[in-house]
Amino acid sequence: IDPLIAALFDSNSNVRYSAAEALGKIGSDKAIDPLIAALFDSNSNVRYSVARALGKIGNDKAIDPLITALSDSNRDVRLSATIALGDIGNDKAINPLITTLSDDYYLARSGAAETLGRIGNETVIDPLIAALSDDDDYVSSTAAEALGEIGNETVIDPLIAALFNSPHGLRSGAARALGKIGSDKAVNPLITALSDSNVPVANSIVRALGKIGSDKTVNSLITALSDPDLWIRYSVARALGKIGNDKAVDSLITALSDPHVRSSAAEALGEIGSDKAIDPLIATLSHSTPDMRKSAAEALGKIANDKAVDPLITALSDSESLVRYSAARALGKIKGLSASIKIAEKVLSLPYKSNEAKKDIVKLLDNLAPRIYAYTKSTNPNSHLAEWKEWRQKIKEFIGHK
Repeated sequence: IDPLIAALFDSNSNVRYSAAEALGKIGSDKAIDPLIAALFDSNSNVRYSVARALGKIGNDKAIDPLITALSDSNRDVRLSATIALGDIGNDKAINPLITTLSDDYYLARSGAAETLGRIGNETVIDPLIAALSDDDDYVSSTAAEALGEIGNETVIDPLIAALFNSPHGLRSGAARALGKIGSDKAVNPLITALSDSNVPVANSIVRALGKIGSDKTVNSLITALSDPDLWIRYSVARALGKIGNDKAVDSLITALSDPHVRSSAAEALGEIGSDKAIDPLIATLSHSTPDMRKSAAEALGKIANDKAVDPLITALSDSESLVRYSAARALGKIKGLSASIKIAEKVLSLPYKSNEAKKDIVKLLDNLAPRIYAYTKSTNPNSHLAEWKEWRQKIKEFIGHK
């Protein structure tokens, strides 16, 4: 640390910049006073690096100097000061940061808005609502997301209003904020805004609806599963999985044939957990695409129905290691002694040629063995002891073949 502190005052500005950066990464309070002194370096790049370092160290002693830096003549230093104050997170910075919301540099304003959201004090709500009207779309969208971080009910109406007749960045930011807050009050306005012609905005709205998780959104999202934009369809499938309503199952099964959505559709079917999806997912275990086979195996593991045992055992011999691993994990999630013994018996008898495949199976057996053992202890402690020892021996023999 001492050589780096000395380097803060080197004649070469690049050395001073790098020294400040390194001291920030180390994070020692010993560097606070020298860094505060260096915050007034003649080189703006050095001051920028010093401010970031002080934020990373996070000592309250740096708050007043960083507040002073909010008025630096260099705009990037002012920006780095807003970020550093956010890293420290002290309420003392609130009023100076509110003042910075009027800075002539848009990134300093957005940095101030983001930091005010991170500090999270409710006294900043009104200034942030005012910042929704900022001339710069990036600043207004950052203010919207900052309001989402605060999450107070009073911010919902202004954010709903921002969903409509606003620049696209603000509309997206408002949607993300409403999704983070998660209030049912936002559901109907978000459904209305789902028809937004801007794809990134519509995508943000879909994700927000998925986070809120209201069953009221299911019909609208099922309709959006046929949207011409592939990213919208992808996000819709994921949202339907998060909501978990059985009503979406048929549409998601159909989406398994959509090359851009099929993986997220399989994942969603696993999240919903309907037995109706088992046969289509089993069929997908034979898909030509490894990622799709992997997604199907993972989904079957979440549903955890005995019907999937044999197809998943077959998938343990898949040519792709990720598919084998997913199948092994899925089998490990299927509960019940009979299923556990059936799985163990079959996998131990199969002729695995690949050491890599055997490693996947060992992980599975490690998962199954405690279940079999727990069953042997649940009745007469000695009644299934011979059976347990037999399985342990088989597992040991199998592992020895690696």
